[in-house]
Amino acid sequence: MDADVRQLMERASRGHPASQRELAARFFYGRGVERSVAEATGWLVLAALGGDDGAKHLLRQLCTRNMLNIQVPRRVLD
Repeated sequence: MDADVRQLMERASRGHPASQRELAARFFYGRGVERSVAEATGWLVLAALGGDDGAKHLLRQLCTRNMLNIQVPRRVLD
């Protein structure tokens, strides 16, 4: 894992929603980390719960396209 990803993970772990969304994208596409849809989903849900509109939009899109094997509670997406 490179220094950029480590810094991003530190910010995401401290609750920064934009960093959580970016980390989710990296895990989803395998950019700088091993690809993991499960890990991506977790970070994306945290970002959405933190109020990140981009994360909410991505979750809605992924759920609509049945790309996640989870049901996301409505409160996360609103």
